Amino acid sequence: MKRKKIITGLVTAALIMTTMLPAAASASTAGAWAIQMGVDSLGTEDMVCYGNDGRMWRVLSVNGSGGYYMRQYGGQVNSSGAMLMMSLGGLYKTRFNFNNDSDYENSYLRENLTKVTALANQEFFSAAEKEAMLKTFKSEKPNSDINGFKAMNPKVWGDKLFILSAEEMQTYLKNDKIKMMMTEGEIGGWWLRSAFDEYSNWMVDDHGKPARYPASFTTQIVGKNPIWVRPAFNLDKEAVVFISGKNEKSRAGMDEGLTPVSANAGIYGWELTLKDDINSGRGGFRISDKVVRTEEGVSVRYWDAKTGNNEYISAMIRDEYDGVRYYGRVKNLSSGIKSDVVEIKFSDIPMESGYKLYVFNEQYNGNGKTHYTSQIFEVKIPDKVSAPDVDAGVMYGEDIPPEGTSGSAAAAEGASADLSPAGQPDNIKSGGAADTGDNMNPAAWAGALVLAAGAGGVLLYGRRKRRS
Repeated sequence: MKRKKIITGLVTAALIMTTMLPAAASASTAGAWAIQMGVDSLGTEDMVCYGNDGRMWRVLSVNGSGGYYMRQYGGQVNSSGAMLMMSLGGLYKTRFNFNNDSDYENSYLRENLTKVTALANQEFFSAAEKEAMLKTFKSEKPNSDINGFKAMNPKVWGDKLFILSAEEMQTYLKNDKIKMMMTEGEIGGWWLRSAFDEYSNWMVDDHGKPARYPASFTTQIVGKNPIWVRPAFNLDKEAVVFISGKNEKSRAGMDEGLTPVSANAGIYGWELTLKDDINSGRGGFRISDKVVRTEEGVSVRYWDAKTGNNEYISAMIRDEYDGVRYYGRVKNLSSGIKSDVVEIKFSDIPMESGYKLYVFNEQYNGNGKTHYTSQIFEVKIPDKVSAPDVDAGVMYGEDIPPEGTSGSAAAAEGASADLSPAGQPDNIKSGGAADTGDNMNPAAWAGALVLAAGAGGVLLYGRRKRRS
């Protein structure tokens, strides 16, 4: 009997793992490349890494869960701007309540989920991840039918994290295989927020079947034994700058400069890069619009980058379809220097028409963790290589550009500078050519006049001396 149970358990575990494998060649698989801008290429066959532990979340809907949504600091988001995701595994085990009340709104379970997303709680999610979770406001139809039994569906009102109702389970989880859950090697049941009656609630059992818990009226406390909380949330799509296949940004060479991005061949798990430039110290990052062309690429002056562990100046080259073709971390900022010059090399990259170069201040975390970035700036590439012996300070002009000039928010994303097949710009609206007589400063002019006068005097004196 014991051997039979072991075999049954192994078969069940294998069945669950099969449901978690990526759907290769699925139409919903994101984009052609392993790094993509935004999240619009994701579909309901995709998995996303999210949270401090890099856990996997299944995309249930690319148009939210119904109702309406609000950002943390205000601003309503419609359904097209929300993406519903549910954790593949359980977050923790808990009772539903400590009294004989099956009401979700006032439950112990909901109270603890609210604490998970509190600003001061950093155990499960970073501050930026919590900010990217939308507050969901939703009232469902009061009752659903599950195998002839009634399920009473409570509303969700302003929650960032919540558990599915019986109605949502039937809508988004179409078969028992994807209802089954494995956490830490254990197959386990998980809570639904819908009530069965006054004293008991609905759950999903070990076999992926909806069930009543507790199973009889003899247990007066709802959920006497803790079971898993399997949370869901609506992601703010606008918070995501770009996505990358799990560990794609960790490949060899990507911490040494621009490296080709892999093709998307059925990626299992996408990492998110969130915009985090308000409270993180990346809000002041900017680059100069005076870019120096070198034999190997370009040199770009930047200011006010966030420094420290895992902080970098990163770059990417995108094609005309916004596909990221090359990516790399071009400068490590662990030294603490906030403002400097970075060289971005691309001489060995066969630049195609429509390719553009971008630079940003990024926190790279790897291993399924979420990454964070400043605003992304396009680098406008000059068509001529600058003289190698020209001092960088002269080439870049002022150390810090005056407020209100293009240098204070240089070449913001959306400006155009198309590159020809040879890697040269077809039309440059601003460039980094060396100083000429038209823009030389007054001190330089004065120095030139003094030198010219001195040279003329020496020549005149020599000529008179020879005549005498």
